[in-house]
Amino acid sequence: MSDVWLGELDLKVMADLERSFRDSMYTYKDPLTATLIGVYVLVFLLSIIGNVLVIVIIRLDKSNRGIDAFLMLNLAVADLLGTSPMEIEL
Repeated sequence: MSDVWLGELDLKVMADLERSFRDSMYTYKDPLTATLIGVYVLVFLLSIIGNVLVIVIIRLDKSNRGIDAFLMLNLAVADLLGTSPMEIEL
């Protein structure tokens, strides 16, 4: 089997390779897909920001050292650890 350099390939073969490469790429041409991606990114960022703010506020407020604050802190940490982008088949 001989090595074939790209410069030696026929133009039609090059065009077929490029077309098959572009067709195999996942593009976001569907408006619904783009909208869902935007919503997921927004929810992900708001979850990160909100849980970090809850943790900071509970840690800085000295008067808030009861069992309720401990529960809220644990819930915020658990939610922060569980917040991850999900792989979704569209």
